[in-house]
Amino acid sequence: QMKKYVAALILFSASAHAGFFDGNKLYKYMQDNTNSFFAMGYVSGVHDAGDKAVFCTPDSVRVGQIFDLIKLHLEMNPADRHEAADIIIMRVLKQHYPCPNRGTRS
Repeated sequence: QMKKYVAALILFSASAHAGFFDGNKLYKYMQDNTNSFFAMGYVSGVHDAGDKAVFCTPDSVRVGQIFDLIKLHLEMNPADRHEAADIIIMRVLKQHYPCPNRGTRS
């Protein structure tokens, strides 16, 4: 069972290159019970790639909350759905979880 999940996730990740996986497809997957775990994995992967570098989520935030936040953004902003899914996720998370100011540079 776990091997099937990992294999499916690898195949999905390989086909989910940013240029080919947009907000429309992500939103469709988020709404589909069969594919929602793929969407959860994608959102989680983008989160992990940007956390503490682009945005700073508190340790208490769970992946389900992030999933819901991104899904709500896509529901409320259909005009953004044509953009690359990873860009949408990064932008939304940066807006909601900005990193503390680490000093200024001149």
